[in-house]
Amino acid sequence: MQAVLGEQGKPFRQSRLPGYPRQAPSHSVAFIPWHVNALRLLFQHLDHFRTRFAFVFVAAVGDGCAVFLFPLLLSEFTRTGLTSHNVYSVSVGICVALLASLAFQWVLRRHGEYLAAAYSLHLRLKYFRALEAQPFEKLTSFHSQYTASMIGSVSDGVAGLTNEMFWSIGRGIAIFCLFFIFTARESTTIAAVNAVLLVIFVIASTKLSARIAPIAHDLNAARASLASRFGDFLANTVTIRKLGVGSYALDRLTQSTRATERELVRLHRFHAWRWFALHTLWATALLSTVVFLLHRIAIGTGSPAPLILFVAAFSTLRTLVERLSEDIKSMIELQTYITSLHTIVDIADPPLPEAQHEPMEEIRLVDVAFQHRGNEAMILVPELMIRSGEWHGVGGESGQGKSTILNLVAGLIEPQRGQRFFNGREYTREIVATLSREISFVSQEVELFHLSLRENLTLETRFADEELLALLDELGLADWVRGLEHGLDTLVGEKGIRLSSGQRQRIHLLRALILNRPLLFLDEPTAHLDRSTERRVLEFLQRRFSNTTALIVSHRPAIMELCGKRWDVRDHRLREANTTFSA
Repeated sequence: MQAVLGEQGKPFRQSRLPGYPRQAPSHSVAFIPWHVNALRLLFQHLDHFRTRFAFVFVAAVGDGCAVFLFPLLLSEFTRTGLTSHNVYSVSVGICVALLASLAFQWVLRRHGEYLAAAYSLHLRLKYFRALEAQPFEKLTSFHSQYTASMIGSVSDGVAGLTNEMFWSIGRGIAIFCLFFIFTARESTTIAAVNAVLLVIFVIASTKLSARIAPIAHDLNAARASLASRFGDFLANTVTIRKLGVGSYALDRLTQSTRATERELVRLHRFHAWRWFALHTLWATALLSTVVFLLHRIAIGTGSPAPLILFVAAFSTLRTLVERLSEDIKSMIELQTYITSLHTIVDIADPPLPEAQHEPMEEIRLVDVAFQHRGNEAMILVPELMIRSGEWHGVGGESGQGKSTILNLVAGLIEPQRGQRFFNGREYTREIVATLSREISFVSQEVELFHLSLRENLTLETRFADEELLALLDELGLADWVRGLEHGLDTLVGEKGIRLSSGQRQRIHLLRALILNRPLLFLDEPTAHLDRSTERRVLEFLQRRFSNTTALIVSHRPAIMELCGKRWDVRDHRLREANTTFSA
């Protein structure tokens, strides 16, 4: 939970973190249901890792059998007596078991740990593909650092837990089965009592672990808030320096850090009491069984063999049960991260279908209405028809919904009502996927990638440097690029921060040309340019995009004069404009 300062500077708790999802976890979980998201992620998305994790499971079973041979062979001394023959046999058996255990442990180190790291990377890629397919409005509802933090926590947690589960379960199955088989051979009473105690231990561990869920959820929220705030301030360090508000940023980060520390204290305090309770139960099982076996030996009804076997194997069993308990705890904690992340994106959601190229003949919107969340205004598009080769201009005052209309036509957001058609077919996921590969979208606020200038321009295309410089020269940027120390290899900085607004806008426009898409969507493409540079850009548009279908949002009369069809947005309603443009 995030702590903020209330009256007189005293911290108080909020019921939820502003801007972050909050789902109340269940406080009455008795057993972990096998359909929860953590387990679903563990096994449903193994994909091509499935066979290799199965190999780790088989090695774990073998290691469990090898480890159990140690107490089993030692107990044989009490049955047959100490002779040179059985000393030799037991020594050979121990050596074989040791070598086998080392081999199986090598498999874990060689394959299991690598698989966990590789699987984590695989999940990150799956989440990115699923995230890219989400609606535009949903993507902009959460801070990118928050989403990145959740994806990292879930991917790393699931991957590590997957490897742990395969190894622990495989090893545990082998040791548990062998332990109870050989213990029951000596005494069915001991085997039955320990089976009951084991069940009690697992139930108690599960119940105590379930109580972690609300604490883990609060810690998850606090960590996510801290990661988001830290990433946000870090990305805007230059802005903080310009405004001179470093102390404010540090104070907010300190508040989030202290809130996270408080939740860590709560969680680890509970872990300590949980550990004490479970180990008390485990020690009770150990002492009661040892006393029972010693009593049988003392009255002559039992042999030392089961005592040796029990004491030697008990520590191994204890480790396995503790790991199982920790796995359950980790799974419940991980579930809180998955619940939060899946309010944004779920990798089980179907991805966008593969984009198909289809020449655009017409796009039509009929009686479309859209309302932004938390905004009373309804943006209305009664009728909009865009045919191939046409240039449409949309003007109007700021805040009327011009950019929203662009997003509606592009299929980035879903209207509350109305119909949208592409070549006579209503918009579907397939149509939206096709549009995404047919449109070059130049937004008003240009965000470049933290890559080189060349990579930001070419992306998935290939262009020679000479061609790039020739195009840059048309927009008045070639001399600037040649003057850079690394030329086209210069890194532009996060979101293009090392470039001016005008440079970013022209780079974005040039990238649209290089992508060579048949549809051009421009949102205030000359907003950050002076008049002379604007004229240069308009000439570039006329020369380079003459055969392109364009939908342009602008309040500049000069760029609207390029459009054969003009629209105006007044009172949040798209209206056909006359020959004069309403600014």
